[in-house]
Amino acid sequence: EQLMDGSLASVSDKSMTFHALMKIDDENFLLFAVDAQGKERCFQYSYDATISAVPENQLNVYALEDSNVLQQLITAYQKKYPDVMVKKTIGMSGKDGVTAEDAIKTLNTEVLAGNGPDVIILDGLPTDSYIEKGALADISSYVKAADEKEGLFTNITDAFATDGALYQVPTRFYCSVVEGNSDLIANSSDLKALEQYVKQLDSAKGKVCTPWGAEMLLYSLYCADSASWKKTTGINSERLQQYLSTAKTLYDADGYSEKERVTDEEARNTIDGQLISLVSENSMSSLIGMGQISFGSLTDVGSIQQLYAVEKEKKGAFALLDASEYRAFVPYVSLGLAKSGAENKNALIKLAMSAEGQKQMNEGFSINRTALEKECEGTSSYYVETSYGEKFITLDVKKITKKQRQELVQLLESLDTPSWTDRVVEDLVLSEGKLYLQGKQSLEETVSAITKKVQLYVAE
Repeated sequence: EQLMDGSLASVSDKSMTFHALMKIDDENFLLFAVDAQGKERCFQYSYDATISAVPENQLNVYALEDSNVLQQLITAYQKKYPDVMVKKTIGMSGKDGVTAEDAIKTLNTEVLAGNGPDVIILDGLPTDSYIEKGALADISSYVKAADEKEGLFTNITDAFATDGALYQVPTRFYCSVVEGNSDLIANSSDLKALEQYVKQLDSAKGKVCTPWGAEMLLYSLYCADSASWKKTTGINSERLQQYLSTAKTLYDADGYSEKERVTDEEARNTIDGQLISLVSENSMSSLIGMGQISFGSLTDVGSIQQLYAVEKEKKGAFALLDASEYRAFVPYVSLGLAKSGAENKNALIKLAMSAEGQKQMNEGFSINRTALEKECEGTSSYYVETSYGEKFITLDVKKITKKQRQELVQLLESLDTPSWTDRVVEDLVLSEGKLYLQGKQSLEETVSAITKKVQLYVAE
């Protein structure tokens, strides 16, 4: 018999580590676990034959892809509102071969017909189209109330303002940085300067960068640079060309064969079900002589805590990557409210922006200032060990200081433009760009193919 739907309780949180289940009697059970924040927890569950196993009220949530943060938010909501059943629908499960384009077409049909979900996770979706069609509700009043109560990073929320209204708000967000010596930092404000800097590096002094596969290298630059390509009718081909050229220079810098590279599958599985903090991976590699430069996604408080330790060890510095024109960020678990559900389905939006809801999440930077402050205060010191060949490094990672906390807040406050998160566009760029990096087609052919396909997609 099914005593309890797992999705209604903490047992559905993939970031939980479970230790034991204890039966007290026929109606009461204890479950022991370590939660996403590393705290020991004991959950008590009691069986009652008179209560329905599934709540009568239902909230439909759609996401193109699943994530720990989304499940953590849903779990927090279920605890607060036990009389509501959250039905989560994932467009791309990874098990049925459905592409992003297929999933989006199916969702579009439902949304425009008024049969769509109550809450839409807008990551990877054509949000501009939904706004133009009037499918999303204005949630600016909820955002304003949350900011007045606890404080939000309004530079992030304001980046999505449309004609005085707000149709989406990211639950979390992250950005791209570069770490290294002063010369590298000075030449990383745009991709053209970075490319020229990489070309003059002496590979005899050590590997230039970590041997990432083509797609992971392209993605790390995509997060920082794609904001500058986006046009109303398609893509800026000139900016796209510079992006691809810089990626190619980095890819070829060390002359790695395809067999020597970290495969894209291995990179994605580095941390199962979580964001991959490329900056942490790259910066650690640079400590053992695997790269003269390191760059990538700065994904959360833990990754910047480790980056501060690397900076101290190497006597280096870090800064936003490609920030001369736009100081880009990637919205993560970005919430939109369907117009049809605006009256009575807004509680999840409110909870997601609150410190109460945010404390359940452990990936990305919090949109809530109060929650971010508590995350930083909750850090602790630890050691990280890594090795390559005969070289062995122990990194002393310290609790984040008040000064570092202030520096982090200033960095996050400086972000102003979301990256181009449409998953179809991203897939097109990465798949065609991979062919170019691997020498299977020319730069001109790659730019032309991406430009034509993106223009056709936007037109559709």
